[in-house]
Amino acid sequence: MSQWNSESFADARITARSARIGVVSHVLLWCSTLFFAVALLWAAYAEVVEATTGMGKVIPSGQVQRIQSLEPGRLTERLVREGDEVKTGDILLRIDDTQFQATYNESAARILALQARIARLTAEAQGASVFEVPGAILEQDPELAASEQSLFKSRRQSLLNNIQIREQQIVQRQQELAEAESAILQFQERLHLTRKEIKLTQPLVEKGLVGEVTLLHAQREEANLKGEITSLQHAIPRARSALIESKSKLEEATLAFKSQVQEDLNTASSELTRIQQSSSALEDRVTRSAIRSPVNGTVIRVHVNTIGQVVQSGATLMEIMPTEDSLLVEARIDPKDIAFLHPGQPATVKFTAYDFSIYGGLEGELTHISADAITDENGQAAYLVQVRTKDKSMRRNGKVLPIIPGMVASVDVITGQKTILNYLLKPIFKARDNALRER
Repeated sequence: MSQWNSESFADARITARSARIGVVSHVLLWCSTLFFAVALLWAAYAEVVEATTGMGKVIPSGQVQRIQSLEPGRLTERLVREGDEVKTGDILLRIDDTQFQATYNESAARILALQARIARLTAEAQGASVFEVPGAILEQDPELAASEQSLFKSRRQSLLNNIQIREQQIVQRQQELAEAESAILQFQERLHLTRKEIKLTQPLVEKGLVGEVTLLHAQREEANLKGEITSLQHAIPRARSALIESKSKLEEATLAFKSQVQEDLNTASSELTRIQQSSSALEDRVTRSAIRSPVNGTVIRVHVNTIGQVVQSGATLMEIMPTEDSLLVEARIDPKDIAFLHPGQPATVKFTAYDFSIYGGLEGELTHISADAITDENGQAAYLVQVRTKDKSMRRNGKVLPIIPGMVASVDVITGQKTILNYLLKPIFKARDNALRER
């Protein structure tokens, strides 16, 4: 009995152990299946970058700039030395500009005077009653502005006086004409009465009732009146002509003033244009006496050092190596990888002088691909590509890590993305496509 109990207990333990092993096996199987399913799903959707890699080096992005003077002269100031960093527009040297400056100042003064004169003449041509000097002229030369204002007032007053005289003459001629016409009417009325008197007196004289002297007196009065009327009738056309002439002179006075103003305005405008053209050349020569840097860069060589040294036109005074805000990296790409490259693709530049895992690289953009493959001295063909970086240096803990032409770098041009699953299956698909084709 005791032996049977021992065997039964052992069988129960074995059965329980087998049951536990079965459960653990199922759990492990499901976990493994779930793991591989998740891994497969992740591989199907997770993407990695496709890139084409080539080796190259940093190349200068610009040629050395030779600084020259277009004007001969004497060196008066040198503001930079070899090794100095300069920016576009910085003054490097100064050439003596005394002669040019004096001529330019005279030209500028003449231009200002002509501008003030043109402003005054324009106001006169427009018939303005008040002349306001332009603010720029008033600010630069108050005396010139006051002079032109005074001249405007005196010329306008002279014109007004002339017009007033002509108007007074017109009024006088109008009065003379009116008086003559009025006198004719009076004389005609008297003539009418005198003739009536003669008509009444003549029968009385014939009858002897009135003396003949009375009739003769009336007839003499008639003759005098007819003479006066005739004289006035001849004077009226002359008075009217004089009135017309006075009105014409009034118009002529105004027109003559405006005509003269317009002529003076045209002359001043032509002279201003001519002087401005010559002044522009003078200003350019004055400006060129301050020799400026055409680019951002570093002064690598200075050929003139002595103040007072005579500088010849066209002579090289100094040389500047341009420094851009970005770098240009030229790399060689295998012909089998060139098909998927085109300008505008993003790229990463890794410099061998700086460990990429520590310092990282520079982001850039593919800007140029050579038209044909180039074969080197070893017979290796490759396409030359150029990548322009976004920055010209790297930084580490606030310290600038300089990059200079000639540094070796690897270039990764991003050509696209693909899933990890495609990446893993690519060898299988490639082997399948090439299988059973060998002889």
